[in-house]
Amino acid sequence: CIYGVDIQSIAIQISKLRFFISLIVDQKIDTTKTNYGVRPLPNLETKFVAANTLIGIEKPDAQLNMFENTEVKTLENKLKSIRHKLFSSKQPRRKRELREQDKTLRTQIAAQLEENGWGNQTARQLAEWDPYDQNASSPFFDPEWMFGISDGFDVVIGNPPYLRIQGIRESNPWFADWLSKKYESATGSFDLYAIFTERGVQLTSEKGLVNFIMPVKWTNAAFGKGLRNFLLMKKALTKIISFDEYQVFNASTYTGIQFFQHDSKTLFYNQLNTNLYTENALNNYLTSLNDKDFNKYSLSDLIKNGFTLTDNNTGKILDEILKQPIVLADVFEKIFQGIATSKDSVYFLTKCYVENGMVTGYSKELNKTVSVEIEITKPLLKGDQVQKYKELNTSNVVIFPYKTQNGKSQLMTESYIQEKYPLAYQYLKANEIVLKNREKGRLVNDDFWFRYIYPKNQNLFKNLKLVAPDVSLGGNFTIDIKGSFYSTTTVYGYIKKKSIKESYWYWLSILNSQVLWWYLKNTGAVMANGYFRFKPDYLKPFKFPNPNAICEMEFLSKCLYSSNKKSSLFVVLNSISNALVFNLYFPDHMQERGIDVLDFVERDIEQALQGRDFEKLSDAEKEEVTEQLLTIWTNPNNEVVKRMGRFKEKSPEILKPILES
Repeated sequence: CIYGVDIQSIAIQISKLRFFISLIVDQKIDTTKTNYGVRPLPNLETKFVAANTLIGIEKPDAQLNMFENTEVKTLENKLKSIRHKLFSSKQPRRKRELREQDKTLRTQIAAQLEENGWGNQTARQLAEWDPYDQNASSPFFDPEWMFGISDGFDVVIGNPPYLRIQGIRESNPWFADWLSKKYESATGSFDLYAIFTERGVQLTSEKGLVNFIMPVKWTNAAFGKGLRNFLLMKKALTKIISFDEYQVFNASTYTGIQFFQHDSKTLFYNQLNTNLYTENALNNYLTSLNDKDFNKYSLSDLIKNGFTLTDNNTGKILDEILKQPIVLADVFEKIFQGIATSKDSVYFLTKCYVENGMVTGYSKELNKTVSVEIEITKPLLKGDQVQKYKELNTSNVVIFPYKTQNGKSQLMTESYIQEKYPLAYQYLKANEIVLKNREKGRLVNDDFWFRYIYPKNQNLFKNLKLVAPDVSLGGNFTIDIKGSFYSTTTVYGYIKKKSIKESYWYWLSILNSQVLWWYLKNTGAVMANGYFRFKPDYLKPFKFPNPNAICEMEFLSKCLYSSNKKSSLFVVLNSISNALVFNLYFPDHMQERGIDVLDFVERDIEQALQGRDFEKLSDAEKEEVTEQLLTIWTNPNNEVVKRMGRFKEKSPEILKPILES
């Protein structure tokens, strides 16, 4: 009653070996009996098969059960009988006889199926499948043909492979296309474990259970939309025990134990909050769980666009955030990704310096320093160069063979580049073969072989905008005041709607706040070393409160921008800014607990500014103001300082978890 399938024949051999070992160690030795009383091991060839689990047999629509035909049923019963005898057969000669009979019956069944409307190729595949060939792997898997299971398995367990479709497409494009057409879960840049989950549900009986160890990223990532939709439509989502960022299994990604079962109405969700390094620790944790340890979600309330799953305490804070009225799309007209050149090693020059109208920098593709005309380049930001409130700066450039005409970006001609920018042209020509061979030779016969394959957003970079890295540890938003920086695909730009009155500085303080970071940590996709994706898809559900304390928040953002990020001033100003954001999200709660700070922060800022406009002050005067505030907000008797010191004590259910995240 235990069966195993793996595409690799060596995995099947190892499985059989482990079962043999299990059977051996359970036997009792009796020296008075033949062979010490050790019973012969069974033959497991028809219990463990090498096959591609994801590909089934193409069956005629009118006859999905291959054994409905009476003649086929008779032959199938004979085949079952032979395999039952083979399972416990002890003599090599007898085994060979039974295997020959097995082969004959498979051929006869295939012939009968062909007569009853099955395709010749399908019937031939069935006949040629040999469970006794230990080195072969079947291109298909059919539990009815291979195991005699026609109504599904009671339990399907596994640790499916974690592999994105891009990797599959490179090695086997046909299989990638086939998966995309065959499975509902194959949406976006899907991961193979999503397909295995759908297949697992397909293979279970009416009340069968699928239990996988796999990442939980599918619950809110864009590629998981297909799997979410499939599971909601099938009502087949039961329980998730997420290990979050904590190490339990030796996996390269963060995983969880996940259960899928038909006719489920409720999803039970639990999130680990500590490392479990041993099998005993894991076992103790799992056996100690009961209903109260799970947050419960009605499947009818979940949406395919993304699940927001949290533990019970987290859910309360999340509700407070999500009841706010404003979403990202209400504030920003454009949210765009950086330049996709399709060959960064050619177009990006690093460690650059400018001299006599020329940019000199290192080319990774040529592994040497080159010089090009500055007019054909743009200053380039990489993800690690974008940091919280930090003034932007870079020593990288991107070669940009485009010019702006009538507000639109237009590709330069080869002759134009050769005439206007001879050094850049010489450099591009040195990389011509590489550029033409991009994406499997897509530009081999293209007159514009030097173009970006995916040009987009090129006119957006020149705007005043916020920028943030795609992957980050905490919020790292800053402002491109002059709209002079271009960026790689690891950076996103945010352009505000003209109708939004609040300045970029105001929104910058919320996007860099601990509230948003806490939200993302509890709803987003965790990566290595605790980093998270700040991809807009993960930020879109986040809610902003109605604008308040605008002047104070804008003022603090400007001060943070002009201060040294590592200074004590930055730390103090950042904590005050976070306190104001708390006050925006939880005003009634903080007022009830006597820890609201808005009025007191406003008073302290007015005292330091004395009616002056911070923007119009000289650098020396600005420094004087910020130093005065540092003195005020490091005084233990200051009301703001005292109230912030009581945040955790007075708000253990809201502010404390956010501050400790």
